[in-house]
Amino acid sequence: LGGKYAEELLHRAGVEKGKKVKELNEHEQRMLVDALNEIDAEMRNPRFLIYIRDGEVIPSIIRLRKLEESGYRWVEVQEFNEAIKLSYEYQERMRHFEEARKPIEEEMHRLRKTIAEKEYVIQQISEKAKQLEEKINSLSQNAGVVESIRLTALQGEGSKSYGDVNLVEVNERERKFTVDIRGFALNLALDTSTWRQLGSMYDELKTIRNTINKLQGERSSLLTKLRELEDRLTRIRPDIHAAVQERVSLTVEGGFKRIRRFITSEGLEVVAGKDASSNIALIRRHMNHDDLVFHAEIRGSPVAILKQGLKAGEASIEETAQFTACYSRAWREGLSSATVYYVKTEQVSLSPPPGQFLPKGSFMVYGRRNYLTAELTLAVSIERHERRVRAVTIPKLTAEKLGIRYVEIKPGNLNAAEAAKRIIEFFKLDIPKEVEEKLTNVLASMIPYGRCHVIMKEKNILN
Repeated sequence: LGGKYAEELLHRAGVEKGKKVKELNEHEQRMLVDALNEIDAEMRNPRFLIYIRDGEVIPSIIRLRKLEESGYRWVEVQEFNEAIKLSYEYQERMRHFEEARKPIEEEMHRLRKTIAEKEYVIQQISEKAKQLEEKINSLSQNAGVVESIRLTALQGEGSKSYGDVNLVEVNERERKFTVDIRGFALNLALDTSTWRQLGSMYDELKTIRNTINKLQGERSSLLTKLRELEDRLTRIRPDIHAAVQERVSLTVEGGFKRIRRFITSEGLEVVAGKDASSNIALIRRHMNHDDLVFHAEIRGSPVAILKQGLKAGEASIEETAQFTACYSRAWREGLSSATVYYVKTEQVSLSPPPGQFLPKGSFMVYGRRNYLTAELTLAVSIERHERRVRAVTIPKLTAEKLGIRYVEIKPGNLNAAEAAKRIIEFFKLDIPKEVEEKLTNVLASMIPYGRCHVIMKEKNILN
């Protein structure tokens, strides 16, 4: 089985990995057999999975419950070779990441250390500023009394107590004296006036505050650099789950369907056939009493049904007519416009008049027809929403009213595959190569009759 599958077998059976065969009881033996049969059945119908956790990637052809319960995420791919390839590519990206990570993390460590040092200095200086503010407040409120004490201390006489201010000590050798103001001790110079000393304290406090502001600015700059490095590290770290999802779960929508659809600028649905059989299927299954039915006045036209057409405005009718004309044989003939008519559903019948025969794929239209002349021009747009890439071809009239980004196509001689490639280049999609190839095929299938003339940014691509 191999290591990972053997461990999965033991996990499902509930048997400890280190247990010897001779130590297995009858229940454990039976559980092992059941788990083995279960795994064998899953391997006969393999699934191609990739398990991911903390940079580790493990391919598997069965669900590994042991890994799932250990916090591994998993995604499913189409082929096992793809799982192996993705695993190898991720390991290579991780190797390059490890090489790039070391100098970044060293710089981050240096920055964190410098930030911590500055924060310590800021804390110490801030405490000093707080003490100095208290000293200034006490002294400024009692400056006159303290000055009197200083003068009497110089003369070696006078009272040692003036209300809340008490002379504690006179140090003749250091020419200092200490006063107590309501329990707060101040050590002052004996030979300098109290007012001058108070001014010096204010100057010192100003210097300390400037120093704190400077250190805080430096700290802020260092934090910004640290965050930039952290973001950089996150950006270059391979995200295998995102990469795998990008490659295996990015679905391409549009084309390869039995009928064509679009939504008019007024929010009404339009469905159109692709051939005679789908035209008849539309009439049989999709036609309701409040719809309008469109057809070009040329052999080889799709049937288009404007849902709730009886309530539609002029815009929806013109857009449906343009869509019908573009997918008619008029496109193949290289015409610039075509005549399209529309009727109510009760005017359409799949039954021929008595005594007549309807060829396969034909239908009858009775009564008055409403005619329009429609320009043969389509808008091609590619939209990406999360895990979906969607290609659409809609009438140019619709695209103009919706204000979406599009490339215009008209009847021409450029091969559909080449046109699709150039249209995809115009939209500058960041998608894997295999998704781009699929999108090219889908988009090419949506170009009428496999040929067109492309107009993008007023630049014509003829061939």
